[in-house]
Amino acid sequence: MREELDLTQEQLVDLGIMIGTDFHPGIRGVGPKTGLKLLHKHGTLEGVCEAKGVDVPDNIAEVRAIFHDHPSTPTEPDQLVLKPVDVAGLKQYLQAERAFSQRRMDEAFEKLENGGRLGGGQTSLFSF
Repeated sequence: MREELDLTQEQLVDLGIMIGTDFHPGIRGVGPKTGLKLLHKHGTLEGVCEAKGVDVPDNIAEVRAIFHDHPSTPTEPDQLVLKPVDVAGLKQYLQAERAFSQRRMDEAFEKLENGGRLGGGQTSLFSF
């Protein structure tokens, strides 16, 4: 990533924040291409915000921490066990917590079921 886009890890996180993530709505009018140009010119999210005349998000340290300090569980590949998907539980979560429409879910789950992606037939990256 560093060589392709000429970005540091910190700038890549700033780019994600500028274009919008689950944790921050982004800066209006800034997409991936514009964000990349702005970071090359101004260096940091703070520099971009100053140049565009917008406030730096109040929770910027918290949002950055989500990217940098996320928990991980060291696990060997042979310890990973794929289980059948709890379709009913997943649908409940998507509707209750993420406000997915019934139509949207039905279409997505139909595609998954037709493609053999639900149930016990899952494969892992290690099975190729």
